[in-house]
Amino acid sequence: AIRHRRGAEVEALAEPGTTARYQRGPLKAMVEVLLLQIGWAKIKADILANESLPENDPWWNETAVMIREFTYSMNTDGMEWEDSCAARDYEAYTVKSCSPTAGGSGMVRGVPADAWYCGRTQGMDWGPRGKPYADLCNAEVGSAYKPGGICDLSKKELLLNAVYRGPSQWGQDPTTINVPSIDCIMGIGDCDIYYCQHCAGHCRDD
Repeated sequence: AIRHRRGAEVEALAEPGTTARYQRGPLKAMVEVLLLQIGWAKIKADILANESLPENDPWWNETAVMIREFTYSMNTDGMEWEDSCAARDYEAYTVKSCSPTAGGSGMVRGVPADAWYCGRTQGMDWGPRGKPYADLCNAEVGSAYKPGGICDLSKKELLLNAVYRGPSQWGQDPTTINVPSIDCIMGIGDCDIYYCQHCAGHCRDD
């Protein structure tokens, strides 16, 4: 199983053999996920091939922009999430994200999958680390891309997180769902903070 991206980015990054949920027609969904899988396989290979490049190399920013544009253009859900977030329509973003049919609403170890993404601590086992990597449950909306915010990492760090602690690892270790990566690249970090804090069960039992 994979996280959600409430469908979008997680589905966009789903690799062959993983399971993704779609709210659209099955044929269109199959075509989209196939194209996205092919695209992600190439992107992943390119990232690994360029891992030695320094953080300030323009390749990292160019690749992040390419991933954002690719995910947006190839995924209907991704378009809707990005558009509502760009408009700061947090309510619409949350309604779609918190839908019972969204990938993040599926249960993983007794809690909604996105409870792991959000950094919920109540009733959660975060392993040896003992706490989330990113605390969306207590972050302030508008802080995601500011210094010290959940997305305050270099593009290289975000892209390597997607490769080494991304979809391939989520099934085995759900704590890695919380590691900042593609959501931050997609520019939806602040919308995710709002969503996490306004969707039942994502930050606490309610």
